[in-house]
Amino acid sequence: MTEQALQPLEPMKAVITAVQDILEVRQTWVTGKAQELAQVEQAVRELKAAKAGEGRVRRAERRVALLRKVVKALQAGYIPIPRFNINGQAFSIEEMPLKAIAAYNEAQQSGVFDEIMAVTGRQARRRGWGREHQRDPLIVGIVEVPAVTVLRSDTDSKGLPIQFRVEVEPPHEEQFLIAWWRPEDLRPEEVY
Repeated sequence: MTEQALQPLEPMKAVITAVQDILEVRQTWVTGKAQELAQVEQAVRELKAAKAGEGRVRRAERRVALLRKVVKALQAGYIPIPRFNINGQAFSIEEMPLKAIAAYNEAQQSGVFDEIMAVTGRQARRRGWGREHQRDPLIVGIVEVPAVTVLRSDTDSKGLPIQFRVEVEPPHEEQFLIAWWRPEDLRPEEVY
């Protein structure tokens, strides 16, 4: 082949290299979390054999539960993202493009996530000119280990039993990207 004929192939090589790099990074995540899971499972076995304190064993078991879910999500191809504050942010399927709806449905059917939520962002304050800036909505899958509360009992000064709740461990979660889009860039064929 001539050098001119090879020039159109150069961009393809760059794309292939980029995809290979992404796959290697993803595999590194899966391998790293799987190794961490194996280490924590071993730690749980060792802690139980050493008759360690109940609280320490419970914390390690909760880490195992979370890591199992994270590994499952990574193996399913989902990408971990920074954790957003998403309390109470509902979303409407009516506002989603078709590709996001398909990704949402697939994520629901996969059974990987404990919850699927939206991160909608807030409207920026108007600066006096131009249109208001929008935030791109994200659909996020959440894997979590809920908070653990332990009921402890004690006695008061008269020797009568008292029960009170003590939260021992806060909830732990990881978030994974399912879909995102730019509302202002949607074409009619993407919505209908």
